[in-house]
Amino acid sequence: ALELAQCHAKLRTNPTTAEALETSMRKQGQPESAIAKVRLRRQRAGEQRAACAALPDELMRRRPWLHLQAALAGNSESMVAFARLDGATLADLVADPELYVQYRQHAYSLWRQAFERGSLNAVIAWHSAVNGPQFSPLLGVMPTEFHDPQRVQALLQRIADSSSAFEGIRPPPRPGADRSETPAELDAEAREWAERAFNRYLAGSPLLARSEMSQRRFASIVALLQDPATNITAITDSAEADAKN
Repeated sequence: ALELAQCHAKLRTNPTTAEALETSMRKQGQPESAIAKVRLRRQRAGEQRAACAALPDELMRRRPWLHLQAALAGNSESMVAFARLDGATLADLVADPELYVQYRQHAYSLWRQAFERGSLNAVIAWHSAVNGPQFSPLLGVMPTEFHDPQRVQALLQRIADSSSAFEGIRPPPRPGADRSETPAELDAEAREWAERAFNRYLAGSPLLARSEMSQRRFASIVALLQDPATNITAITDSAEADAKN
């Protein structure tokens, strides 16, 4: 299920991004060996996109079912993915009575398990469900205590305050609110609820720690790429090793 999701992401990736990086490296005077390594990765990515494009549509349509199977077996990423209905649209859900029944039965409980394990993706999925521009099926199966946009805003704010690595997830003002509104203007009940939820589920969570490591790695790569003296080969080797670990 996760590999199919990666395929979906690869098919949506703009291949010109890698070309721009190669051009930037050449302008910075990077050695040809480093440029060749990036070019090889670009070629490999192109081959992966072609392989993904060749997958049968029926296999791609199985993503929700594969996520459900993995989620019921305990995979946190698939718990969130099924709750978000990754790999299907709202129309697909309505058109498939069996999927509809399974979603109504399992989506909230699986999301809740991931949330209580300290999954940052679960919190982000909740924020998207409450604040998204379109109706989210996840919101439809959540208890009313999770319908309050202030609670998830406050929880994201609390996570962002817990580490500089999470600064990028700091939530925007609530929909319809003045753009100058600050997080401190969230009501006291929401902030208290968020503090309790953070301490109970997120503080010390291995899943949140893993997200923090990924955020720091991403931020360091971006910062290093902005430095003309950067050794691109060393960065990509290090990132690849982290990904394998």
